[in-house]
Amino acid sequence: MKYTLTIESDSAEDIRSVTEKLTGRADTTVAPATETVATTTTTAPAAEETKTAPTGDVAVDGIGMPYDDAIHASPPSFKSDGSWKVKKGQADAAKTAIAAFKAAGGNVTPPVIEQPAAAPSGMPGTETKTAPVGMPGAAPIPAAEPVALDVVMAKWTGLMESGALSAERATEICVQVTGNADATTHYPTFQTNETARAALYAELNAIEAG
Repeated sequence: MKYTLTIESDSAEDIRSVTEKLTGRADTTVAPATETVATTTTTAPAAEETKTAPTGDVAVDGIGMPYDDAIHASPPSFKSDGSWKVKKGQADAAKTAIAAFKAAGGNVTPPVIEQPAAAPSGMPGTETKTAPVGMPGAAPIPAAEPVALDVVMAKWTGLMESGALSAERATEICVQVTGNADATTHYPTFQTNETARAALYAELNAIEAG
């Protein structure tokens, strides 16, 4: 059997609403698309690593240079390349000291210097003569005037840069003045020994005078 349903209305919207209710259709609303915003996270660059110098008897950096509280940061610490961290405002002084240390043979195996054999007793020229008391020339030689380390290093650097002082000659002078062939001891000796420092300064002045 067939049934006919007639819907009369002056509004098309009313007819559509009734039809949807009869057929079971629901009003479908399309939700607006959600915008996705990409977020970029920027990672700050890592700061330069500073290594704290180990405590104990270690007193040299990666190039073998001893710690100097006049030019190196306190407490002692190393830069990423293994060298001492420089005290603020002492960059130029540190460069001069490093140049002098390397020129003197720092961290380099020193050449072997043959010591002359002692002459047998009684050989000509082996007699030691002592000037009699009161004789001219018997008075002790006065000690050299002390010279600041930075003055010596400035003279050293100037002669090296001008070519008047070669690395080989510099090593010879350091061995002669300190009496030690171990190059790693030269710079520490000049830091603490005023006599050796004055003797080195005298040698540099002689080279400068030609």
